[in-house]
Amino acid sequence: MILFGNQSLDPFGDSTVSDYERLFEIFGIQPLAPLLSSFSVRHKYLDIGLAFGHRDIERILEAIKENQPFAVMSGIKPSNRYHMGSKKIADAVIYFQKQGGFAFYCIADIEAYEVNGIRPDESKLTAIDNVADLLALGLDCKRAFIYRQSKCSPVHNLAFQLASKVPMSLMTAIYGEKPFGYYLASIVQAADILLPQTEESSGPRPTVVPVGADQDPSIRLTRDLSVKFHGQLGFVKPSALIFKLTRSLGQSKMSKSKSETCLFLSEDTETAKNKIANSMTGGQPTTHEQRSLGGNPNSCPIYETMIYIPKTTTQDLAALRDQCRSGRILCGECKELCANLFTDFLNKHQEQKAKYVSLAQCIVEEGTCG
Repeated sequence: MILFGNQSLDPFGDSTVSDYERLFEIFGIQPLAPLLSSFSVRHKYLDIGLAFGHRDIERILEAIKENQPFAVMSGIKPSNRYHMGSKKIADAVIYFQKQGGFAFYCIADIEAYEVNGIRPDESKLTAIDNVADLLALGLDCKRAFIYRQSKCSPVHNLAFQLASKVPMSLMTAIYGEKPFGYYLASIVQAADILLPQTEESSGPRPTVVPVGADQDPSIRLTRDLSVKFHGQLGFVKPSALIFKLTRSLGQSKMSKSKSETCLFLSEDTETAKNKIANSMTGGQPTTHEQRSLGGNPNSCPIYETMIYIPKTTTQDLAALRDQCRSGRILCGECKELCANLFTDFLNKHQEQKAKYVSLAQCIVEEGTCG
């Protein structure tokens, strides 16, 4: 775990970031704002600064502009159901796929075993549920390779090759002192990220990885390894689009293991409404103070939840921020608006998801879309 002040980046645990601009200085993440005009298709995650940083995203923007092959790579640890943080990254994968990228999506069941003690046979049902969510959100599986880590021989073989260039000092410098299985999972993850660049995957080609800021240590490891294997395998440094961490309804990082403050895409509507009603906010303690002083949407889980709802636009979010800061909307009113929009999304998503369960099972069990 990398510590700086009262902040931390830990791909395997709880991360806290109170000042994202400090990541530019400390880790060399590049600010995204100067490049926003270079995106031919804008997304509200870009417009409102949810995606705040990058590593070499120019390479991907050029590939899109020139209609050249590129890949987008991500995945999920099948330790629980999809939540809003999972949706954020899936939305980014789908966004780049629609821009012409071929998608690679990993069911990280080796990591689930090493970090959470969940055997691959135990995580299969969760993996099917996760993939059904991904397809319902809009991923085109015919332009994607969706796979389980434990069943993907090319990833295993590549991980062995990569490990030959990884001294223990590098792992402890990036991740701190961890059980060795965590380091193993990190090298396998690096193989996942570099898989699109292998010859058997029609590579090498530019690859973008959408990640939360807490995953940047693994991006740095993979970029370091891509340089070491450039001469032998032709790898180029993978690019990354880096997102702010998803805030839970209790203000900490949203975590699958803290179900009481986590909004899942499989939530029943009454549970979702109750969670939203009991959520913390960025508002003032009293109605009078809210009306006179206004609230702070930047520290409000309710406002952040509104970002992830497909129906809300950049303009809607700007208007909501203005209403909050001016005190024209109270937290109770905002919660009610959020609950109505979110449950409407849930109903539509779950109806769509039901259509994809059989296909998701086929993909997870057989590695095929049909």
